[in-house]
Amino acid sequence: MLRKHPLKEFHATFTVAIIVIFLAIPSALYMLYQSVNRISVPYNAMVYEPSYYLASTHPDCHIIQLGAFTIETPKAYRYIRRKGYDSYIGEITNLTDTLYFDYGMYSYNFEGETTLEHVFTSELVQGKKAILVRPKRKGRGLTGVYFKNVASNNHLVISGYDLQDEKAAVSMFKTIKFK
Repeated sequence: MLRKHPLKEFHATFTVAIIVIFLAIPSALYMLYQSVNRISVPYNAMVYEPSYYLASTHPDCHIIQLGAFTIETPKAYRYIRRKGYDSYIGEITNLTDTLYFDYGMYSYNFEGETTLEHVFTSELVQGKKAILVRPKRKGRGLTGVYFKNVASNNHLVISGYDLQDEKAAVSMFKTIKFK
């Protein structure tokens, strides 16, 4: 009569245990982490979820966490999630001025704007080269910032049109930090 070798049974049990330890447990923990830490916010609505807003060293400001980057704004500004197809897009608004952002490979780099209507400056923002654009006539035109190749060939543009408080927008642009 042939008997099973005990070592072969041990190998089969050991193999199954290794698969469970290295595949099933980490997968379960990852799904649990995602369900706890990924708050789903609707598109096209202002986000009031506190996890998107961090305290700032300035008492009248907060830091908005937007995935690949953060921006410090006055507390009146809120994030609006938008649906993008080839990039991450959204808005930051105080209901008077709205800044639109686009983080992706095809973000607008202000090449369609002219020096007849706008002033362009190049600055370092948190160690990254940025192009700032402002209208020559206050409150009449584009105010924005553009960062080229911030990560994995992705660019970031944040801009608004006919802003009432251009100075505040430029101050916010200078607080952008990339993760």
